[in-house]
Amino acid sequence: HMIGNIGNIIKDFAADTKVLSLNANIEAARAGAAGREFAIVAKEVYNISREIDNATEKINSIVGSVRNTTHETSNQIAEISHLVIGLNETFAEFSENVESLFANLGTQNAQITQRIKQLLQTNSQAEESVELF
Repeated sequence: HMIGNIGNIIKDFAADTKVLSLNANIEAARAGAAGREFAIVAKEVYNISREIDNATEKINSIVGSVRNTTHETSNQIAEISHLVIGLNETFAEFSENVESLFANLGTQNAQITQRIKQLLQTNSQAEESVELF
């Protein structure tokens, strides 16, 4: 905003300079031949004020473009931030699901190991029974 305000101050200065150069031209015309050189200087001051005015408009246009780009960038950063938060939440859920899966696998593995031990024990008992006959 500060740059835009400075641009407006410069634009106002250029407008004031134009008015002063026009007044100087009028006074040079009243002075007749003695004011010709002063009229040339006044015209140059007027041309410079027009160049300043044009440059100020370009600066204001660039500042406006930068503001728009900054606003768009800020919005995109906010969107990315929301996406990252969503990804973090999804990852946390995924992590919980993986932990739960491994816990279930651990429980099932323990149950399978226990069942295998039981089967081996039953098998061993069956072999002993067969040997007794």
